[in-house]
Parts: sequence; C-alpha cells; structure tokens
Amino acid sequence: MHGVTVYDDERTTGDSEYTTEVKKSTIIVKYIDEEGNEIAESYSSTDLVGNTGTFNAKTIEGYTLKTPASGSITTTYEEETKTIVFIYTKNLPPKEEGIVPPQTGLDGVKYYGIYSIKYLVLLILVAARLKFKRA
Repeated sequence: MHGVTVYDDERTTGDSEYTTEVKKSTIIVKYIDEEGNEIAESYSSTDLVGNTGTFNAKTIEGYTLKTPASGSITTTYEEETKTIVFIYTKNLPPKEEGIVPPQTGLDGVKYYGIYSIKYLVLLILVAARLKFKRA
C-alpha cells in the first residue's frame, strides 16, 4: 500500500504505510511609527509549525525603538499567521546651539526709544505753553 505525504499543499506519493502531514506557518514582521505608518520594509518568515524563531528590531535612521524594549522577540510558529510589530518613536531634530530666534518686532531699546521721543515732545510743548503764559 502506498502512503501520501502532504507537504505545503503538494501531494507526493511514497512507499510508507501511513500519511504524515507537515504544516508550515508564516510570521510577518512590521516596523511602524507611533502613528501606524510603515517606516521600514516589512518581511515574512516561513517555517514549520512548532519551530521557534527570533526576530530583531532594525536600526532605523531618525527613529528610536519604543516597543519591545528588548529589541527582540522569540516566538513559536503556529498554524495561524502571526504578525510581529516593532514600534518606533520619531527622534526630535537636534537642537542647534548658537542660533538666535527670529526677531518679532520692537526690541526693548527701540520700544523705549519711541516713548523717550514722545515724552521729549510733550516736555517741549509744556515748556512752550508755560512760556506763552508768562509772556
């Protein structure tokens, strides 16, 4: 009697007296930011159900790994497809020293200068008025 070995949905006849079923499983690995945007290319890994696999976070320029903190996940391939997600936080741009913020209008010197001129004109007008009253 011939047996049938089933492997990955392909049938192969053999000389065994029993049937063996070998199943494969897939694990999908994704790299996303906190908003759920993919920031590096995802990939999939296929192996036999029951085997284990270790998946590592990537170093992605401009991002820091948020979860998992260890940077690595070991899991078992199961009959259902699994998805492993590495979440990253976008790095803030480096603060450049020595940069002066833009000026937004009147600075203290100019501001006080305008008031000084106003008071000087007011003083001249008051002095002129007093002079006319005496004359």
